[in-house]
Amino acid sequence: MSPVAAAAGAAVRSRRGDRLRALDAAFLYLEGPDTPMHLGTLGLYDGAGWRDERGRLDLSGVRRHVRSRLAVIPRLRQRPVWPRGRSGRPWWADDAAFDLDRHVRAVRVRRPGSERQLLSLVESLHMELLDRDHPLWELWFVDGLPGGVVAVVEKLHHALVDGIGGVDLAMMLLDPVRTAPPSPGEPPAAVDGAASLTGAVHRRPALLDPVAAALSAPADRVATALALVGGVARAAAEGTAATGRAAAAATAHPLRTAATAGRLAIAAGSVARDLVAPRSPINGTVGTRRFYRIVRWSLDDARAAAHGLGGTVNDVALAAVTAGLRDLLRERGDDLGGADLHALVPVSVRAGDEHRDLGNRVAAMIVPLPVGLPDAEPRFATVHRAVRSARADHQPELSLALLELPEHWPEPVLAAATGLVHHQPLVNVVVTNVPGPPVPLYLAGAELLEVFPIVPLARNLDVSLGVLSYGSHLTVGIWADRDRLPDVEVLVEGIGRGFAELSRAGAPSASA
Repeated sequence: MSPVAAAAGAAVRSRRGDRLRALDAAFLYLEGPDTPMHLGTLGLYDGAGWRDERGRLDLSGVRRHVRSRLAVIPRLRQRPVWPRGRSGRPWWADDAAFDLDRHVRAVRVRRPGSERQLLSLVESLHMELLDRDHPLWELWFVDGLPGGVVAVVEKLHHALVDGIGGVDLAMMLLDPVRTAPPSPGEPPAAVDGAASLTGAVHRRPALLDPVAAALSAPADRVATALALVGGVARAAAEGTAATGRAAAAATAHPLRTAATAGRLAIAAGSVARDLVAPRSPINGTVGTRRFYRIVRWSLDDARAAAHGLGGTVNDVALAAVTAGLRDLLRERGDDLGGADLHALVPVSVRAGDEHRDLGNRVAAMIVPLPVGLPDAEPRFATVHRAVRSARADHQPELSLALLELPEHWPEPVLAAATGLVHHQPLVNVVVTNVPGPPVPLYLAGAELLEVFPIVPLARNLDVSLGVLSYGSHLTVGIWADRDRLPDVEVLVEGIGRGFAELSRAGAPSASA
């Protein structure tokens, strides 16, 4: 089946309405004024092609382009709808009042249009909740930047998509070649080029993607929460046909079931060895104000460092983030008593035939970050071993099994249990790494020059860090509570220093 035909089939299925999966719905329940649950990006474009003859930003061509792609992304015309009395999980339903102008909007920064002004605007836009009476996404086009550059601030609710899914969605809106926006009345554009590019991207390992969900209860209520989870799981096992079918499959395939149980037991033992994260200055209660900061690095330099040190780009990113967190803790005079910070590292489990499906397809690992180590090489080696150990211990498989449990929970229990995520004691920080496209992309004729990720916060996670590769760039987006992390610049500078130290440590002369 061709990519276009497959997308058309998905469009027909989606228009009939799909119930949200438990994990997708959880992000709606997690959301509040202090914890918006949309992720996104800040993209910088060569906006010359979006201007009229007087040099003014004109979004009519961009809107026609986006509208032409909605035929194969029908979810962008849908909103969540709950049954009467919120007695069950919400469904996706077409928005009868859909207005594209509501979702594709323009704003202008004042002169001189500095990067700090742009980041301040991102902070304001991303703290505004998406309107649930309409589809849960927005594109804000920001004019007034130097050199005619136009920024695009993307907001996508986490109920709609995860990080890898966000890359896939971008592939359907962006093109691998520069094409003019469609003229008025022009039929919808085919997306074969975007589909083939999506395949090219995902031949690379899809290591990580943003997700703010953690897996347990407040530290002072762990036993109660675990008892609740166990009771709900038992009730679901006794009362659902899905569990019955799983039991039948287990009987038919006892060796396969035993092997899976063995792997999950190993994973549970791995997590239990160091279950509760250390008390940390970056785990207070967040407010309603944020800082957004960015770090730029060369992807080629990151690959060279990874090669020289015997690891992966993901290891390089985690080690550089560890350096920044170490600097932040030292600035606060807190060494955690020599303990490691716990990072939630989401892992995409999106299959090759699921890259056109939205929603969340994620698992996770808990990776200790050795903030007590002062030198780059030992820090990198420790991170590298920790990631390999988490994978070898089947942590992603365990987390996937746990995240699938709520699929059969009664809706009131799901909503109540989801709130415990805001008090989880397992992790101190979320660190994501999404591999993006290696080639230039274009939106309605404008080239995407740089792109930076934005990952939401849970209520007791004061900072999240998203890492994204695009073309020759490796970028970090830092989303932090403004009142809890007034010294966020220490973290920013520390991550940059961490990348530089790893480049030096991985250089051929250093490793010879």
